[in-house]
Amino acid sequence: SSDLGPSIYWAYNTGGTAVLSPVISGDGTQIAYIQSNSSIASLVLLKWANSGGTANSPASIMLETNSGYRNCTAPCYTTIALNGIPNDLNSAPFLDYASDTMYVGDNSGHLHKFTGVFSGITGAISTIPKRPVLSAGSG
Repeated sequence: SSDLGPSIYWAYNTGGTAVLSPVISGDGTQIAYIQSNSSIASLVLLKWANSGGTANSPASIMLETNSGYRNCTAPCYTTIALNGIPNDLNSAPFLDYASDTMYVGDNSGHLHKFTGVFSGITGAISTIPKRPVLSAGSG
């Protein structure tokens, strides 16, 4: 018999619920997404490998510190809580691939900026919340 549909190559439990679209690194070796745990959103950076996990039984993998994530061997991940510990159920991350900078909105109307997301060119990963600026045009 032939299988219909895709097969699962990896499935991990990273400790939260993800309902928004992920972002994939340029070389395809890493994934970034937002997950919520107890109404607190975090950015997850994940290096994937064949895990043997399934959707009903995801594999457990190593949670790394932010500084340890750069050199961990896949599969591994790190999490970074959004500044001010808000939730995010509406804003998927947006990555500017040229600068390796990611932007994420939260449920409170703040925009968070993460630098050095996949390549770590700028060193430590950071978040800077900012209020969106809206201005009315004259016309």
